[in-house]
Amino acid sequence: MNNTRLGATQYPTARNVSVRYDEAEDRVQLFAATPRHGRRVALITRRFLAEFFPKASEALRRNHPSATETTPVTDVVMQFEHMAAVSGRQNGPPRGPADVIRSEIHQGVASAQARRLIAEADRNVVERRFLVVSTAIRSEPDWITIALSGELRDPLGANGVVPEPVVALVMTREQTHRVLRLLLEQGRKAGWEVEDSLHWMRMSNV
Repeated sequence: MNNTRLGATQYPTARNVSVRYDEAEDRVQLFAATPRHGRRVALITRRFLAEFFPKASEALRRNHPSATETTPVTDVVMQFEHMAAVSGRQNGPPRGPADVIRSEIHQGVASAQARRLIAEADRNVVERRFLVVSTAIRSEPDWITIALSGELRDPLGANGVVPEPVVALVMTREQTHRVLRLLLEQGRKAGWEVEDSLHWMRMSNV
């Protein structure tokens, strides 16, 4: 899957992601490898992350198999699912178009072969950086899609002023939990207080 459509907009689809905090820029950086658009770097601010977490949390609640049209699942249900997802205790390996192998490396569970393949894929890759300004989230029975839009940030100074599609993460619930955990970890590393809407994640203590 090279591109993902949300509404009338086409987003490059991520194959794998990693997340880190850049102290010099005071930004959380999400690195996404895409099939045809090279590596996309989403620069995430404290304000954006604080606005994003409630939306992602609500999408996970509404997408849960036990949720009804009017009643999302409780914090306790979310807590146990999150613990299973980030500890790898769910049934079977992660599946689907989003291969969150880099997230697993960050958590120390990827194989040496996987790390070698990623290092080889990184050589001579084209990289573009964007300041994220908005997100669109779509929930489906099997997938959650998180699409980011942002303004181009060129190291040579040719910055964009019109937001454009950055990347779409098409993920299972398990993968979504892992990416949220990575973003929260890096937000904490930055000293940002952005987790008020993720009470169920704080309860899990993982």
